[in-house]
Amino acid sequence: MNEQEVVVQRKQQQKNEMRVAGFLLAILGLLGFFYWPIGVLSLAGAFLCFLGMFSRPSGLAIVGFILGLAGSAVLIPLVRGTGLLGISGSRTFYDFRKEFNSDMSTLAKAIKSYKIQNGSYTRHLSLLRVDESTRTDPWENEYIIEISDDGKSFKIKTSGEDGLHGTTDDFVLHGP
Repeated sequence: MNEQEVVVQRKQQQKNEMRVAGFLLAILGLLGFFYWPIGVLSLAGAFLCFLGMFSRPSGLAIVGFILGLAGSAVLIPLVRGTGLLGISGSRTFYDFRKEFNSDMSTLAKAIKSYKIQNGSYTRHLSLLRVDESTRTDPWENEYIIEISDDGKSFKIKTSGEDGLHGTTDDFVLHGP
């Protein structure tokens, strides 16, 4: 065996190792259906098998590539459902903001209506004629109503996603 044949054999062996590694990663990545971080292996497996598809024999690489794509397809909705990358499963920031704006508008109208009927604002959500779901923000924290000292204006406050008052994610609506 001459030196050139040895180099060719070594390159072929490296390609075979890449195909086998890609195939195994693609299969392991399919387990991402049960535990999503493992699903990232599907992407790596698909990539390695893609590279291995351009030499003979390529059967294992083709199967590994298909399995890697399948594992990646399973990964996308799972990552979406976890809220990673700013994406949440069924609710987005836009959904939260829309619900928040709707709640604040409904509560402000109910507080003003209460004042017309009773002569003053109330800070008690239970006295307002609103749905139970309107009394809590999109993160299930109860809204807080504050009445000014002179009784001429009000604020509707929410503690935001972290549930803590006085932090940067709080929202406040100032009434008249």
